Amino acid sequence: MPRPATPTAIKIATGNPGGRPLNDKEPKAIAGAPVMPANFSQAEQVYWNELCKTLSQLGTLNTCNGEAMRLLCEAAVIRDEAKKLIKQHGVLMVSPQGYKKKPAITVFNEQAHTIRTLLGEFGLTEASRAKLRVDNPEFDSPLMKLLNSRPDSRFNESEQPN
Repeated sequence: MPRPATPTAIKIATGNPGGRPLNDKEPKAIAGAPVMPANFSQAEQVYWNELCKTLSQLGTLNTCNGEAMRLLCEAAVIRDEAKKLIKQHGVLMVSPQGYKKKPAITVFNEQAHTIRTLLGEFGLTEASRAKLRVDNPEFDSPLMKLLNSRPDSRFNESEQPN
């Protein structure tokens, strides 16, 4: 599968390291918050509101982000639920073939992967921010504070169950 194209804004922010011509016809997103899905749970609403604040601080909040934001919030809540099950019931179960990991581990890992991918798309990881040039290098993400402050909800890969 080919590597996805880098948005023009990212190329400009990174100084266009490849030196290729910039796309001057790239559609521009409308600045502002997308509409929060009406059927969101309270936990999803918390993630959504913090994500809106964070993207607004970065200057990247736009109305086109709604679907990706929805996926990120839903993945975070599902990941949190899987983590609770893991804490309650452990990581292994006995089967006729021996020990196997419980399904909650797979759910946790899949959602963590989705979250890491989407955080990178929004410029909310250290690696994705390192490629950008911004006026405020001291940016401190409230979303990441929220995600990392909850004991049952960590994005830190070192604390992820295997």
